Amino acid sequence: MDYTPKTDEEMDREGLLSDGKYQGVVLEAEETESKSGDPMVKLKVDVEGRHIFDYVSPHWFFHKFKHFVTAVGQDYEKGKLDVTPTVGAVVTATVETEPAHGDYKAKNIITDYAPGVAKAGNGDDDNLPF
Repeated sequence: MDYTPKTDEEMDREGLLSDGKYQGVVLEAEETESKSGDPMVKLKVDVEGRHIFDYVSPHWFFHKFKHFVTAVGQDYEKGKLDVTPTVGAVVTATVETEPAHGDYKAKNIITDYAPGVAKAGNGDDDNLPF
């Protein structure tokens, strides 16, 4: 049997997205609290068919939180995030790879958000409501 030898790092990165910007869809958004009691939103984002879990909070990673709020079409300056309509929002996610450490494998993480661009449909206008 022939095979291509891989380093441990190559094996750890197998199946992960390359670092970069990708279109994603917010699948789940739950308002909750961090272990220290800070308000945060627990997210599940579909990026290229992979589910990436993320957390955003106005108390840490300030720019990431602000960018998420605007990416899902809400006004950051109002000081209020309505989590419910964020589900289904199309966003541009900056994806990076967090290296393996200890017992944890390498994984993709989202480091920033920007407004997304909805992908064009299949050209079938018969399903439009008008």
